[in-house]
Amino acid sequence: MSTHSAVVDEVEISPADAGNGVPTGFFERIAAGVAAIRRNGSEITLPAKVRETQYAVLATTGFAFVHCLLALAGGLDAAFGSIAHFFAAWVSGAAALVFGMRSRWVWLAALGLASVQTFLGILTLVSAEMPTGVGPFTVLFGVMASGIVLALLLRRDCYSWFAPA
Repeated sequence: MSTHSAVVDEVEISPADAGNGVPTGFFERIAAGVAAIRRNGSEITLPAKVRETQYAVLATTGFAFVHCLLALAGGLDAAFGSIAHFFAAWVSGAAALVFGMRSRWVWLAALGLASVQTFLGILTLVSAEMPTGVGPFTVLFGVMASGIVLALLLRRDCYSWFAPA
């Protein structure tokens, strides 16, 4: 070993330093923010039924995302209609990400948005025009998924957990 060599075992390098002075990217910052929310949320013990509801809301949001991707085949008009139609699922998915906060407003927001999504889906099924070219079965599946979310949100174990702060 020369006099200039050194052994470094534990050096913490920030992402800005690791990239030779290049600041972290947009998606890296978003990923770090979501990781911090999830880490802080895991410190709060969620009841199993609240966790089930959170997963159902996130699954419904994922379905809305897939529905929007399918609507891209119908053109931009169909995709815009699909995104506007299932916007409630997107926002309720965001509310599910902050379900760790024991706020009654989070529960009310998720409940209201799931209700809006169910109402819009039923209105679409009984109307003559579908917002996208993917057919009534996709909309029916969305109505059923949002109905499941409504049922889960209205369970006593779920809504009683959200107490006024």
